[in-house]
Amino acid sequence: MENKGKLLGIDFGAKNVGLAVTDESRQFVFGRGCIENYPNLGALFERIQEVCEAERISGIVMGVPLDENMEETARTKEYREVGAKLEAFFGGKMKVHFQDEAFSTFEGGEAISDPDLKKKYNSHELAAMVILERFIGA
Repeated sequence: MENKGKLLGIDFGAKNVGLAVTDESRQFVFGRGCIENYPNLGALFERIQEVCEAERISGIVMGVPLDENMEETARTKEYREVGAKLEAFFGGKMKVHFQDEAFSTFEGGEAISDPDLKKKYNSHELAAMVILERFIGA
């Protein structure tokens, strides 16, 4: 994979979708909030497309849940299918990569010790930041 251009990190949840982006050099990660997970994937994908256009995103990293043995589960398959549909939505012009999201919500919450700062971030946004940090650090 090419190592330049901004990436969008996604923590896909049943109710909310956390978002984070890298800088162009992929050295830093920034939270971009949380959006509602629409019942219709098309509406969700349109919202993600708006973010990609506004941020000039060149690739997407989506968190996938693995079990305690680092093996894929039924939920992993479901998330991979959503990722494949998202890639198809972009007509193959936006590659969707996958990254283990195990304990990303916990890790994201632990990274911030200041209680006032913790209130500023949504747990899904923090998890998206962790997912991206893992991906660019791999």
